[in-house]
Amino acid sequence: MNFRHYRTLAADLILLTIAAFWGLGFVLTKYILAYVPPLLFLGVRFSLSALIMLAARPTYVLPLRTRPLPVLITGAFLCMAYILQTVGMNYTSASRAAFITGLYMVFVPVISTVVSKRSPSALAWAGAVLATVGLGVMSGISQDSYRQFLGGEVLVLGCALFFGLQILAVDKYSPRYDLGSFTLGQISVVGMGCLIPALLVEQMPAAVPAGVWLAVVFLALPNTIGATYAQAWAQRLTVPWRAAILLAMEPVFTLIFAGMALGESFSSAEALGATLMLAGGVLAELEHIPRNMRQRQT
Repeated sequence: MNFRHYRTLAADLILLTIAAFWGLGFVLTKYILAYVPPLLFLGVRFSLSALIMLAARPTYVLPLRTRPLPVLITGAFLCMAYILQTVGMNYTSASRAAFITGLYMVFVPVISTVVSKRSPSALAWAGAVLATVGLGVMSGISQDSYRQFLGGEVLVLGCALFFGLQILAVDKYSPRYDLGSFTLGQISVVGMGCLIPALLVEQMPAAVPAGVWLAVVFLALPNTIGATYAQAWAQRLTVPWRAAILLAMEPVFTLIFAGMALGESFSSAEALGATLMLAGGVLAELEHIPRNMRQRQT
């Protein structure tokens, strides 16, 4: 095995580690929401991340002054995604939220083909159908499960849609910017887009345990700043479809951590639904594998 293979293996391990950190993030978010309202939590988390980045490299802000609109658009998609996800998590479990959020892998190829005015590929359609069936199986058909879906899970589904839009916007706009500037712009939009309405409409918590704020700092540093840079470095050393499939392990890690920390577990129907959703997302990503590579692997 040569040095290039070692670097590729290191990149894959880093991407898998990022998926684990993101999975842990769902569990920490569920813990934080027991004490802090959602908009305030997001506002503090992303504003703190932005301030740390700005203090480390003040020059990141310079390109944003001359070309603000693409960053505002991308940041708005990211802001809506996090708001819908975090508010939705007040009404559903961390594990369910993670698997439903993972449906962005289905939305990305479908939205991309619609925007480009092409018909979605057979793999994209198959992935979408499989993921939809999985969502139905996970949510169940009882009246209680229907109310739970309308209460929280439909919000998380909307979050997956906005994450899909944000990923496509990053793909389109990020080459025009330095990675640090583009990241700073996005998280600043999320920070201000959540903190300002939080101060206007949410009731401030009277007392918050120190452990909750430590969890917020953890999400602001490794999960926001650290994961962004690590992902950007790792994806330069591997192909996009490998990265997407490795990052798709996020809900699996969430299920593991949520079981350990929150006592969450899946019924057999929920496990089947989660498996179908994960398989649908991976299937939708397979269209990005070069055809000759798919043939060699069969």
